[in-house]
This record gives sequence, structure tokens and C-alpha cells, in this order.
Amino acid sequence: MADPRKLLSQCLIHNRSIKYFVETKQWKELADMNEVRSEHKLVALNNKIYAIGGAHTQTNECYDPSTDVWNYVANCQIFHNYMFSCTSHFNKIYVLSEDGFEVYHPYYNSWTTLPWLDFGKESSEYRIQLISINGKLLAVCKHQKPMKIFMFSITKNSWKKIADIENPQKFINTMVLDC
Repeated sequence: MADPRKLLSQCLIHNRSIKYFVETKQWKELADMNEVRSEHKLVALNNKIYAIGGAHTQTNECYDPSTDVWNYVANCQIFHNYMFSCTSHFNKIYVLSEDGFEVYHPYYNSWTTLPWLDFGKESSEYRIQLISINGKLLAVCKHQKPMKIFMFSITKNSWKKIADIENPQKFINTMVLDC
């Protein structure tokens, strides 16, 4: 079998899936996605992996490791171009972009549109990161100066600014570890 890392590095548009086993330090090819994708996002939820949208598509797929099969799930209601962020939060998937905000309910296989976060048009490049930590759903708006952090209240169905970060580092990436 060809090295899966080389297969994926040959192109940015693909439908390939690979898994890395930390214990054995080995790569294994998994079933291919049904659709060729680029600029999509992957989200883990309930022991499955969801491939959300991407450039030129609003389709989504779900990978079940117990069957090694990708299945289509409901399409997003909003077309999120390549500059979007998503995360799992309380057994749902949230997607935020400059075009809108929505939530996927896996039990019902359906999407619901939510109040959009108006994070301003101060830049032609939207860089947002959606994060779930300690029961909170946060959006880090990295294209603004100062960089802003908003929190979404599920009970109030609204956004609230909770912090400004002065002098953020250029090319900042966001990672949250809940230790």
C-alpha cells in the first residue's frame, strides 16, 4: 500500500481518509468519503467523524468507524465558504462563518439557523475560531483589532462579547485543552 501521507500531500482536493495509530505509529487507509472536498472541516461527535462543507459545497458526511463507511447527512442550510469554523458542543455541531451561524442535531439529522454573530467587516479576511470548553461556546474573532472573544448563550439564543485581547500575535492559531 502506498504511504497515505504521500497520497494526501499530492493534492489539496481529495476524498481520502487515513487514521494514525499512536501505539503502533502506523497509518491505515479508511473508506473514502463519498465526495471530493477541499477546505472542509472535521468534527468528532458521539464516536463518529463529520466532514462539514468546504469550498463549493454545503454537503456533509458522517464516518462511522464501526462500519468503515461514510454516509451523507443533512446539508447545511447556509453555504459556508472555506472561511468557517465548527465545533461539537453538547451533542450537536455548531458552524459559524461570515455567512451565518447554525447547529446540526444528529438525532434528527437536521440543521437550525441561529442568531448570527456580527463580528464586523474590518478585514476582508475573516478568521474566526469556534471553541467549546467548560460548557461554554466561544467565538474568537482573530481578524479584529483588538481581537474579540464572544460567548453564545444557548438559553438566551444570543451572543455577548466577553473579552478583548490587545496586541494579539500575528498568525495566531487557537487551541484549547481542557485539563
